Amino acid sequence: MSLSSGVVPALDLAIREVGPDLGFRLLLRCLSQYWAPIDRSTYERYTAMGRKFGYGDQLVPVVDFLVDLDKD
Repeated sequence: MSLSSGVVPALDLAIREVGPDLGFRLLLRCLSQYWAPIDRSTYERYTAMGRKFGYGDQLVPVVDFLVDLDKD
């Protein structure tokens, strides 16, 4: 396995080595920290994933400010 730096390899490693729950939490954190815009359908998919992980409506709304309402 090659060691590369950056957000994407770190998320991939977290998902493979620790689990998808942590990887998803880290993804949301990275999106928030980098102010990466997302469209409404992506936000809705993240919300559905959060529910599958048992987060309810508590975790995903931390990135709701990133939703570009003009994109679909």
